[in-house]
Amino acid sequence: MASMISERRTVSLPIVSGCLRLADLVAVLGAGLIAYRAYPPAQQALAADLSLVFVVIIGLLCANGFQLAHLYTHPTLRSPLRRFGRALLAWSVVLLLFAAALFFTKTGENFSRGWVVSWFLIGAAGLGLNRIALSALVGLWTRDRRLCRNLVVVGAGAEAARFIAMVEASHNEEVEIVGVFDERLNHRRAVVAGRRLSGNIDDLTEFCRQVHVDQIVVAMPAAAESQLAAIFGRLRQLPVAVSLCPDIKGLPLENCSLGRVADQPVLNLLDRPLSDWKWVRKEIEDRFLAAIILLLIAPLLGAVALAVKIDSPGPVFFRQRRYGYNNQMIEVFKFRTMYHDQCDAAGEKVVKRGDSRVTRLGGFLRKTSLDELPQIINVLRGEMSIVGPRPHQAALKIDNRYYDEIVAEYAARHRVRPGITGWAQVNGWRGEIDTVEKAVKRVEHDLYYIDNWSVLLDFKILLLTVVAVLKRENAY
Repeated sequence: MASMISERRTVSLPIVSGCLRLADLVAVLGAGLIAYRAYPPAQQALAADLSLVFVVIIGLLCANGFQLAHLYTHPTLRSPLRRFGRALLAWSVVLLLFAAALFFTKTGENFSRGWVVSWFLIGAAGLGLNRIALSALVGLWTRDRRLCRNLVVVGAGAEAARFIAMVEASHNEEVEIVGVFDERLNHRRAVVAGRRLSGNIDDLTEFCRQVHVDQIVVAMPAAAESQLAAIFGRLRQLPVAVSLCPDIKGLPLENCSLGRVADQPVLNLLDRPLSDWKWVRKEIEDRFLAAIILLLIAPLLGAVALAVKIDSPGPVFFRQRRYGYNNQMIEVFKFRTMYHDQCDAAGEKVVKRGDSRVTRLGGFLRKTSLDELPQIINVLRGEMSIVGPRPHQAALKIDNRYYDEIVAEYAARHRVRPGITGWAQVNGWRGEIDTVEKAVKRVEHDLYYIDNWSVLLDFKILLLTVVAVLKRENAY
């Protein structure tokens, strides 16, 4: 076993990721230059210079766009061909934005359409060839188990047993426990979580000099400070990464990271969602899309407003106080879909199928979600996002209980601004919330969106929203 392990050195996925990034950049830039040679611009020095500048700019945009599309994560690197569709989509979006920029700046006439089309096709072929080559390498590495990191566990108590059990239960193909060691070998049971102890710390030192070990995880009680310090001092001589599995029971450690506060090490358990550059990207996305959408649908808004006014007496807009970011109350705008004297400003009465309070026009607006369009105003005011968890009425009840009494994590969905459409709505959880299951599922989908947010996910939700609106399921 030891000789077999010692012969293989683990392939570094971060290095593979960097090589694929470089190969993709070369593919995009090379495709642009090849297409430029095949379809040179009109005989203008400025146009020729601009072509080369555009090639470089598109290359830089692709480097960032591919990163946002998660094309270089470890799961993607392990199955590159399966994720080729995502790479093709990201490449298409970048070139479509480039084509739109040429159109709106009225500079497109100086460049051949054949250049852009050829660039796209050659670039797509290059991206595909990169992934075919990587897929072949991954196959070889998988066969030789070179993508699997060799892990050694130090400890023989409950902490080590719990850690080993969690690693085995995860079925993670990226790690393999190749040994379990403990300093007090003679005073401990010889088996930990079904694995026999391989020796003490002296044995571990010799083991690491004969076998390729990627990481040592010390899983011992934090109270054993002197013993831990002695073990780390002895492991320091080895060219191996050493980690401490924290002895903290019942806390969310899945996404924790180590940080510093006033030069003191701290364990970060929860990150603020959409912080730093994520917040900037989300803000630009919301304001830009809201402005574009408002310009495009302005005539439609006017037509619907006129129809609402003609259909029944009362105001055009219906305003309702709902939960927004950080549980703060916001006033959400909608086209009025009920008779004015029967409107429910508090949201205590859930709208049901065939509800007599809904006007004839209101039923159509609700089924097509046209009543939600005025919330573009909320987005421009910074109270809502285009995509996010839907804002709920303050008085919303399920089975005569408030939402937060049914789902303990309900308030966690308010860590981001609410949206006009969301992940729950495009996954079948749109419409009336009349059961505990629906309440739980909505919150689960909202929290998934918050934890996995990306610009690409937002665009995916927008596309799925169009499909959901056309189906008109659970809308009344």
